[in-house]
Amino acid sequence: GNGQSELVDVLAGLLTPQAGTLRIGDEKHDLTRRGARRSLDAGVIPADRHKHGVALDLSLLENLMMRDFDSAPFAAHGVLVRPAAVTHCNELVRRYDIRTVDVFTRMRALSGGNQQKAVIARELNRAPRLVVAAQPTRGLDVGAMEFVYEMLLNYRQQGGAVLLISSELDEILTLSDRFAVLAGGRIMAVLQPGEATPELVGMLMAGEERTK
Repeated sequence: GNGQSELVDVLAGLLTPQAGTLRIGDEKHDLTRRGARRSLDAGVIPADRHKHGVALDLSLLENLMMRDFDSAPFAAHGVLVRPAAVTHCNELVRRYDIRTVDVFTRMRALSGGNQQKAVIARELNRAPRLVVAAQPTRGLDVGAMEFVYEMLLNYRQQGGAVLLISSELDEILTLSDRFAVLAGGRIMAVLQPGEATPELVGMLMAGEERTK
């Protein structure tokens, strides 16, 4: 009930806010009602990868191509150019260390960590201006978690913006340059990692105003 899920849906273009406008950087264009297809050109790593991130009964290739299936050089006259798609997906498998027999393996046959790597590969490869990472390590083992952290930090180092939404305070403090605490759909405070204490964060999470 703190508003995290709604924030992700608004940024992804799945939910229209009742008030306010959405802009990125110093752009003056109002992006609030542009819909999921034209949403900020943001990469979205959803909190529930099985529900919103992957199609379990489709192949790894089909999942990796969800963003690019209708654009050159992967499509011609509305038809997928299979050799180009296979070459592209094999490169993503290599670069993001996705453990699979081949790109034609069904998504449900991959481990949770490799499914998440596929989602991250698909979203980061497009070099979006903004990546919305919602609970990106939920349900992953330690090795997969470290890989996700490395990919997000590398993307930040390359100049990308990452909005990390997580219920794990240690994750937030380790990765973030600054972070906001939400309660009841409101931002209670924006903090630097060095000024956060468990007591302060707990108070803000409970909806109490920050004392001077």
